[in-house]
Amino acid sequence: MKALRQEQGNRLFEEAARYMVGGIGVGSRYFPLMGRAVYMARGDGAYLFDVDGNKYIDLHQSGGASLLGHSNPAIRAALERALEVGFLLGYDTEYHVKLARCISEMIPSIERVRFNTSGTDAMLSAIRIARAFTGRDKILKFEGHYHGLQDYLLYNSDSVLGRVLPNGEIQAAHDSAGIPECLDALVVVLPFNDPDAFLACMRRHKGEFAAILMEPVMYNCGCILPKKEFVELVRQEATREGAVLIFDEVLSGFRMG
Repeated sequence: MKALRQEQGNRLFEEAARYMVGGIGVGSRYFPLMGRAVYMARGDGAYLFDVDGNKYIDLHQSGGASLLGHSNPAIRAALERALEVGFLLGYDTEYHVKLARCISEMIPSIERVRFNTSGTDAMLSAIRIARAFTGRDKILKFEGHYHGLQDYLLYNSDSVLGRVLPNGEIQAAHDSAGIPECLDALVVVLPFNDPDAFLACMRRHKGEFAAILMEPVMYNCGCILPKKEFVELVRQEATREGAVLIFDEVLSGFRMG
């Protein structure tokens, strides 16, 4: 196997360590095998090229955002057209309307669209709407499911395994320092795909949940498919209990089916 060239990458990391926390822009970009970030110079289709000229197959695809590959001709053309009309940030345009119509036509269950700048923003808005609608505060989530970098839901995603409690729930575990412990009372964590634990929890917390939040496909831990009967059960119980069922499809939306 040909050894990776690393001279430019190592030099960049030394400089980055002087100005950036941990020498990286985002914590998840730390690459343990190299002991630093991997500094990319360009992308083309399914391939990435780093600052040292090494070539990689990109299996990550920007977490799905580059699903059509890097430097896709159609996307490049659309970006160039957008540049020609100016940077209309902070204003609605005809393209917002066209995109909303396209999404609604592609997915009939989506009756109305609201755009957000990130998945974290979308989840914050969703649980706020659920709390306003139900008049309740508590949220039910599942272990291993990730719902953004916000205090209300940054629990039991990937940093530690929570202790299984005698009642079948999982002890709430913070995925970061700095999350107030007073928020623990607002979240209940359950194992995924476990109908017995779910039903017992719904009976135990009857009338308490504003929302049940889940990745319909558990992509935060690779790709763990749901049991069809489990998702149907969650839908039925949410309706029966008057809780809002929220599917977080930041990772699965438009990547499946």
